[in-house]
Amino acid sequence: MLNKLVNHLQELKEQLARERATVEAGDGAVRVVINGVQEVLQVELAPSLLETGDREYVQGLLVEAFNLALQESRRMIKEQVGKLTGGLPLPI
Repeated sequence: MLNKLVNHLQELKEQLARERATVEAGDGAVRVVINGVQEVLQVELAPSLLETGDREYVQGLLVEAFNLALQESRRMIKEQVGKLTGGLPLPI
């Protein structure tokens, strides 16, 4: 039984590593791609954003985008764990 659970969890982790989510902040000025195991895969900045010279604004958009990406990754995890547990809520 335990081996089966461990195998399912490993499969879940592998599946989540393949899943991708893309989020944007600042009307698309910052784009972050993250996977389901909370690894940031890509960060894109619009050239016009860098031309503003407003460091605090850029930093704020980066924080917003990363937080949105983490939220999306957590949603993916919750969704996949729910499938594994048959909808049984787990504190994750």
